[in-house]
Amino acid sequence: MWKGLGVGKAVIVVGGLVVAAGLLAGGGYALTQTDAGAKLREKFQHKAPSTTVRVEPVRRNTITRTISAPGVVDPRRKVEISAQVSARIIALPVDEGGRVKPGMWSCVWTPRTSRRAWRRPRRG
Repeated sequence: MWKGLGVGKAVIVVGGLVVAAGLLAGGGYALTQTDAGAKLREKFQHKAPSTTVRVEPVRRNTITRTISAPGVVDPRRKVEISAQVSARIIALPVDEGGRVKPGMWSCVWTPRTSRRAWRRPRRG
């Protein structure tokens, strides 16, 4: 390895390695043994936030906790209602998601439009 360098270049390479080792050793000493190194170490140390923990004796108890979380509720059954007539809706007496009992009106529309539509003959 040293044969092709010559004596002058070999001295420069060895001298550079000695200087680099000295700088590393001096830096290590400065970080571990001086006040400036201690301040620098404190600055870069990771401090985990402290957590307060309450400790109680074991006993049987009922835990009641209310949790609210945003989300979407999917229905078990989805029903779509469409009309065979064109009409103007006047009122929707049932709220969305409300229960409809047999015989109950779920929609009220304009009577004029609906009369015309019911008079038309149905194809079938």
